[in-house]
Amino acid sequence: MLIIGSASRAQVLQHEIVQRTMGQLNDHNNEEMDGLYTRPTLDLYLVNKYWNFLTTAPGTTKEEIEDLEKARTTLQHYEKLYSIMEYGSDLNGTLTCLDTRVSSMNPSIFLTIYRQSSHNSTEKIFEEVELALEAYYGMIEDCKDHPEWVRKIEEDIGQNMAFMFLNFDESVRDELVSHSHLYQRFDLEKQKFFK
Repeated sequence: MLIIGSASRAQVLQHEIVQRTMGQLNDHNNEEMDGLYTRPTLDLYLVNKYWNFLTTAPGTTKEEIEDLEKARTTLQHYEKLYSIMEYGSDLNGTLTCLDTRVSSMNPSIFLTIYRQSSHNSTEKIFEEVELALEAYYGMIEDCKDHPEWVRKIEEDIGQNMAFMFLNFDESVRDELVSHSHLYQRFDLEKQKFFK
């Protein structure tokens, strides 16, 4: 059956997907692999949609139903991995855009041509970076029972977040730390990214 083949492919892909950084997933999946990593999640959707048909079809044996259940479990596990990686990849893209905007406000970086933009004011960037910090700590909280995933999130996203904070002017950074418990928490933890 195609479902069992898709589950086998998902087992192979899940080993490859975790080897990539979260920043690489979307580019690699969309441009190089033509959505190969997305396919098992679509197959899971179809399995769930037609589950009754697949399991109650005439002539379906008990062993085939057990195989289908194992395949569905494998696809569900893959979907969890893919969802974490995709969310991290999207967050990483957001951080890259925010980093560019933060850099444009730093007076120590010359040729900041976007400095006059009201969209790049410290207040606007502050709100968006704080949302990114909430998403980052939300991911860490969701994966707290899996220390290897917490480490991967810290390595792939936390380092980019720390680099972005280095681009804040010191006077602005001190003000942000005093107004936000998330900034303060990250400011205390950021030393682990610079070993």
